[in-house]
Amino acid sequence: MYFNVGYPLGFAKKGDNPVDNCIFELQNRDVKIGAFELILWFQASSFVGEVPSDRLKSLDVLIEHGVIIKADSNEELYEKTKDFKLIRQGLPALSGGSEPIPTISIGLTFTNLSLRQIAIWRMANGSRTLKEIYDYFKEIVSLHLFMDEIVLLKKEMLIFLI
Repeated sequence: MYFNVGYPLGFAKKGDNPVDNCIFELQNRDVKIGAFELILWFQASSFVGEVPSDRLKSLDVLIEHGVIIKADSNEELYEKTKDFKLIRQGLPALSGGSEPIPTISIGLTFTNLSLRQIAIWRMANGSRTLKEIYDYFKEIVSLHLFMDEIVLLKKEMLIFLI
């Protein structure tokens, strides 16, 4: 599995094409990647199994820059990302009428979450690491299930690991 980390900050102008350099924040440093790599960064979490051969070289560049993590299991992903800080994105909302469903809104997109996912999302305040958040939950949830929740929140772009 591939997992994207970092937080896109914007573009640095280089010549006439500002898309040549997208700047990411990653563990208190800035990382620059190109336009094609930026698209690949967004797609990376959806790669399961074999990666299309035309993307392998660019994927290797992103792994080298540290904005993509490659892992074979949730446990390996945890080991490689446990020192990253989590930052949440979106606003809480309630939906569902008489039985409210916890929901996070980003713009006009609403995502329904479980109570555990909402709790993880709320703890992702930019000051806690993945390990610190897992330490809070480890009495009630396995590492494997916890990382499934992290992967889901990340795919929905409700959290970023920086």
